[in-house]
Amino acid sequence: MLELYDYDNHITETGVNLYDPEIVRITIEIISGDEIAHVEYSNGAVSTFDSSDCRNFDFYDSKYTLFDRKNDIDRIDEFLHREDSYTLY
Repeated sequence: MLELYDYDNHITETGVNLYDPEIVRITIEIISGDEIAHVEYSNGAVSTFDSSDCRNFDFYDSKYTLFDRKNDIDRIDEFLHREDSYTLY
């Protein structure tokens, strides 16, 4: 399952199965230490999940591709073993 860290390492459950065959791309943004996931599906739909609902400032830290079927990118195993929101970028 896709779990996101906020700046204080609290986990937010998204309910997204990382191995769903309909997912074609997942990108992760880090804003003020909070992870935001953008999940793109084969039908063109995009879902966004944010680990925070009370961010005071929007400092852009980074963005990376977690999974991309077309470009053969798969960092899911790394992602599942990260220690915080800054580990992979």
